[in-house]
Amino acid sequence: MNIDIQTFSWMVVFHRSCLHSRGPNRLLRGRWSFYLPAREIKLPYSDGGFLACRSKNAPLRAPLLDGSLDHQTFAGYDAEEWKKAYQTSCLRRTVENYVITERLHRAGLGPKTHGFVHVRHCAIYGFPKPTANYGIRVQNVNSLPTKAEASEQDLINAGVLPDKTKSCMRQQVNGYILDLNSASGVQAIDADDEIEELMQWLVSATS
Repeated sequence: MNIDIQTFSWMVVFHRSCLHSRGPNRLLRGRWSFYLPAREIKLPYSDGGFLACRSKNAPLRAPLLDGSLDHQTFAGYDAEEWKKAYQTSCLRRTVENYVITERLHRAGLGPKTHGFVHVRHCAIYGFPKPTANYGIRVQNVNSLPTKAEASEQDLINAGVLPDKTKSCMRQQVNGYILDLNSASGVQAIDADDEIEELMQWLVSATS
């Protein structure tokens, strides 16, 4: 596949900044991921290679996964939805986000992707130990002209299903869809085979 991969040997993520094998960078924090504007890099928070959420309303991983929080609701999502998110690998969600972002860009609804990012050792403040991590390189939306906001039907026409609470619709920036992640996030429609193929290729290309 002709997709660029930018590799970092190590990365240390602090509260508002990041050090890595190519130098320091300011970062912007989200609930599920962080973005380095200077390098146009977006990476998920990783806890042992699986998705993690920095929201104060998110459930703790250990009691959630051992069933202690079953039948409870957190930030509008039930325990099973949170479990599914926490059991999704950063690799898989990165590939899902790549496919979603590509579809949105082709439809004029989102920024352009420039490829993947692979960090061999990623240490994130607040998580127990460094792990490998994957992300995407995605155009800074502030460099794009403002346009009319997308509708839910626009996303569906592009082959993309909005997240459960439609936060991606409410949090558009300059008319572009950016907020892809949540406990039940944005999904690409009928993309299972494409995602599996890309995952296998990315693992092979970074091994």
